[in-house]
Amino acid sequence: MALTGFEKMNIMKYLKEHAMGDIYYGNMRDTLGRRRDKVTDVEFLDYFVEYLASEFRKSDKIYITHLTKVVSCVDAILDWVYEGKQDVSEETIDKIRSLKDFYEEYLERTGVNRDDEFYETMILPVVEKVNKLYPSEEVNESLSKYIGKIAALNITIGKLEKELAEALRLQDVAKSDNEKKDRRIDSLMDDVRTLEKNVRGKEQEILELSGTISELRGRVEELSAELSQVTEDNGELSEFKVKYEELVGEVSRLQNVIAEDIKARTAETELQIKHSTMEALMYQKMLFDRIDVDGLLRYLKENGMKTDRREVVEVLNGMKKVVTLDSSVFSTQPGYKVIQPTLKEDGTFTINVPYGCKHYDVVLTADMHIKDVDGKVLRSYDALIDYCTKNNIHLVLSLGDFFHGVGSYQLDYENAVGNRNVIEKTISDIPAVDGIYYGILGGNHDKNISRYGFDPIKMLSEGREDFLDLGYTHSTVMINSPTSYLGCFDIHHPNDFDFPVDLDDDGIDLEYMNGYLNDIYARQGRDRNDSYIDILGHTHHSQFNYPGGYCYIPEFIDGANKRGACHLRIYFDEDTDIKYMVFMPLSYSTATRLSKNNEIVYQKVKK
Repeated sequence: MALTGFEKMNIMKYLKEHAMGDIYYGNMRDTLGRRRDKVTDVEFLDYFVEYLASEFRKSDKIYITHLTKVVSCVDAILDWVYEGKQDVSEETIDKIRSLKDFYEEYLERTGVNRDDEFYETMILPVVEKVNKLYPSEEVNESLSKYIGKIAALNITIGKLEKELAEALRLQDVAKSDNEKKDRRIDSLMDDVRTLEKNVRGKEQEILELSGTISELRGRVEELSAELSQVTEDNGELSEFKVKYEELVGEVSRLQNVIAEDIKARTAETELQIKHSTMEALMYQKMLFDRIDVDGLLRYLKENGMKTDRREVVEVLNGMKKVVTLDSSVFSTQPGYKVIQPTLKEDGTFTINVPYGCKHYDVVLTADMHIKDVDGKVLRSYDALIDYCTKNNIHLVLSLGDFFHGVGSYQLDYENAVGNRNVIEKTISDIPAVDGIYYGILGGNHDKNISRYGFDPIKMLSEGREDFLDLGYTHSTVMINSPTSYLGCFDIHHPNDFDFPVDLDDDGIDLEYMNGYLNDIYARQGRDRNDSYIDILGHTHHSQFNYPGGYCYIPEFIDGANKRGACHLRIYFDEDTDIKYMVFMPLSYSTATRLSKNNEIVYQKVKK
């Protein structure tokens, strides 16, 4: 089951967004979503190898940092598929063997100088590994030019042996032909010296063949045996043996270099594990206390970590790239504490409708309360996408509590990581469809997550262009035509303090409702008549108050019988203003299908 174009794009996106030390095969697999366990390691290997071959053959400019990550993936997956005895095609093996030649072709084609570090620490080791794991009787294509010349040398030597044997036979048969035989021998020796000169000219190429240590060593033994026989007939050919002995010494030196590199990489991995453990302890301490670097150092040592002040500062600086840290300068040493990010309140969002448009359609959802992107969440989104596609709807407005929060009332490192993972999984696994956008208003549950130092709604909008950040609690949806402003409506997700409603009641207290809306509009310096209607989430109820000019949208994913959404169609009056609205409640007819129940026509009456 080959990787799709979309999956390949997600894999490359993952590699580009993560540094070498932050790349984990399991997380990269997570980008495949529901096909995570259906794509094999061999298919990953095939894709990465083909990607490298294509880049070297076709690209006018390659990016070494990015290709280093891809080559490291090939290096790691080779071990896994070999240990797991998974079948790898000869085509893929041959392409890996040819990576050196592909890279040299790219350098020759573009005139770019070779990056020695990339060549010696990435390309050559992976070529060596594939030759070691998958030995072949045929010579590596990447060494074909050199080995071909060695083979030609063997053929020439064989011919020399035959010709020498023939000369000896002629000597025995006709002693009188000695002079002719001597001239022939001199000519043959000239050929041998020419061959020696050619071999010496290849010395630099031999030194560069570190990636084929095992294969060359075996070949050296074969050539040494052949050269020993030739040397018995002509002492001058012994120089070949000297050259190959030098090559064996160089091979040994390169083995030591590779061993040192492996040792360095192992030490780097151990350091990453140590820093991850330190980060967890430091994050947990800073969630509850403002503490300086020396205090963090003492806390880490109390928890069995062997470290120093310099290393604590290094990890702390790395954490600043992920969470928001508050630093104080009121003491001799700065103090640090995880703080909530600044949340955008009272946002605005603009819908631009085409000229002469008679109506515009939107789907309204609320209170998704996503704890994990599981089958229930994905089925609900399948139903939503299917309905929007069939009805030519391009905008979904989510009215708060998009996330439920993983342990959102417990401030500890594991829950912080859990919440961040759910957000990242939402970005990677919820299907993205061209032309469908999700405007997301944050609710009280989303605010709880921000206490860990990151804004979940902002993370969504930064992670995918089809997720739009509408802020928290309240947002005004403006509607414009190419020639005029048509009007607006407001969406809300009050928190429990603003809107203390008992969700077990069938009705919503009108006094609470009006009190909340009046406060919102007064805070903004607006009049409630400025908005065509107020639409709210948070209550988990579905209710329409026609004279009050507001309605409630039920929860979309959780809930037994009440869950659903609403199809809103907004009609316009000759490109001047909103004429009226039609609300069409949606419920689940099957696990993956939404259907209309009825239609409610609403036309605003100013209060």
